[in-house]
Amino acid sequence: MKVLISKSVFGVTGSAQCSQDSIRYLINNNHSLTVISLEGNNGFSFETKQNDLLNKLKWFIFYKSSTINNNISFLKKLYWKLKFPIVRYFNKRKINKLNIRHLIVNSTGSLDLLNEISFKGAKYFRKTLVVHESPDITKFKEVKKNKEYYSQQFSFFSDYIFVSKIVRDKWINFINLDRDKTHYIPNTIREDLTKNLLTKNIFDLKKECSLSMESKTILCIGSIQYLKGQDLLIEASKKLWNSGDYNFDLVLIGDVYESFGLKIMNMINQLKIDYPIKYKKPVSPFMALKYIASADIIVLPSRTEALPRVILEGMALKKPIIASDVGGVSELIENNIQGLVFNAEDVNKLSNCMKALLDDGQFIKNLSEKAHEKYWNFYSRKIYNKNWSNFLDRFD
Repeated sequence: MKVLISKSVFGVTGSAQCSQDSIRYLINNNHSLTVISLEGNNGFSFETKQNDLLNKLKWFIFYKSSTINNNISFLKKLYWKLKFPIVRYFNKRKINKLNIRHLIVNSTGSLDLLNEISFKGAKYFRKTLVVHESPDITKFKEVKKNKEYYSQQFSFFSDYIFVSKIVRDKWINFINLDRDKTHYIPNTIREDLTKNLLTKNIFDLKKECSLSMESKTILCIGSIQYLKGQDLLIEASKKLWNSGDYNFDLVLIGDVYESFGLKIMNMINQLKIDYPIKYKKPVSPFMALKYIASADIIVLPSRTEALPRVILEGMALKKPIIASDVGGVSELIENNIQGLVFNAEDVNKLSNCMKALLDDGQFIKNLSEKAHEKYWNFYSRKIYNKNWSNFLDRFD
């Protein structure tokens, strides 16, 4: 039996969607699979329910207190607060009775859940960590975990899957990983959805997403937090708006995280009086794809990334992309070939990249076509499935 641990399976984050991708591969290829997560399975996509895939899975849900609905009565809240620790206790006992052959942990963000379970007999089964993060995250005060923490956590595993070659090399150098224990499986996307969206009229999509028909839309999708760099994009946009030469809407979509997220929200509320800037609450993965399909330019101004799924989605949807040169971004985009790349934190360069795409429609078309071609040559689901098959064949 294979067991997959993922902090989030049904959320809108890239990591959660990557978890769904690996689940789809495993159950579609008849692997016996148990999923351990912090959330219930009611959020899984309709497409998956329709194919009856959920019935092939065994679930252990480690509910969080934050999942309690604030609108319920005091007694019901008390009931759930008392029930959660009991559920977690019995889940751990049941999990340790499973006949596990291969444990797969999706992302370093799931390590705390792994530690809570405290597997018995772990030396008798294979343990794989799928790494969706760059070690560069430890450079930021917003991330509380350091080199010593990751060295200790990584030592539990037999091998590692990295979604980016560049990020793999960073981790090898950062904590002295054995390269022979590492494997490369880049992310993929929901091609069934993107293919359908490519057949739609962009003005119909803009209408569905309530985006402007008169001006271009620059879109940034990602949680509103310091590591994602929305402050840099806002500053670059202000430069162009203040020049008086450019007319575009800036749309930000994502969960608001901690004090930085609140700071950005306050900034947006002040700026939207004079500037065409909009914030939209997190949307479903399918709706996020609709926004990408209806936007004119996609920008990812992150301070750290591994292999951003939103860039892959933009490539598949033939959208011009601007991204900071962090993590594995340069694997996806060669500057001036599949998109435009700027040095992280360089607001002036970001502003110039935006100018270049707002000014030149033919340049946009060339970049978009090259990006689309590269997606299908290197990151398609067919290639993703083959990579997983090759990886599992080595051990099964």
